Amino acid sequence: FGVAVHPGHYIPTNSTDTRGLDALNELGVSMVREDFSWGRIENSKGSYDFTYYDNIVKLTSSRNITPIAILGYGNAHYINIPQEIIDFNKNTSNRWKHNYMPSNQIEFDILKKAYGDYVYTTVLHYKGKIKYFELYNEPYVQSFWYPSPNAVHFTELLKEGYTRAKQANPNVIIINNGASSWDLSYLETTYQY
Repeated sequence: FGVAVHPGHYIPTNSTDTRGLDALNELGVSMVREDFSWGRIENSKGSYDFTYYDNIVKLTSSRNITPIAILGYGNAHYINIPQEIIDFNKNTSNRWKHNYMPSNQIEFDILKKAYGDYVYTTVLHYKGKIKYFELYNEPYVQSFWYPSPNAVHFTELLKEGYTRAKQANPNVIIINNGASSWDLSYLETTYQY
């Protein structure tokens, strides 16, 4: 069985403290979900750094725990974040700045292409190490697709990510996290589109 514990949340980079993973191993956990955040991997435009996640993959795999990599969230290198979002983030600890999604189609298309590049590069990097990739996380929730969830745009992102993931590794399993019982109209639009 698997759990959504995000081991990276409690394993600092290059940490030798693996008590959390050891406890999961003792419980018989065989899968964990982990955010492979786009902004952390592509922290400068066109340059990818997997060091942090390589450590997590190494630590989970050595315990026969399979990571499910969540490929998601925004990247400030490809969008113009409105000033009110930047100002709001200065005064709070929220993550909306990283989850801002433009509603303008031209801006969204730029972001979508760059997201596809990130998915392709990440899936290729982990070929033979990670089999399961979840494309985005809860895009129907405002805090993950800010300022307003958009089922059509999410479906476009899902199609782009799926196509690019399969180009990098035809054997990967892609998980869609856009399906939700929270909002059936969102789900219906996703499948319709």
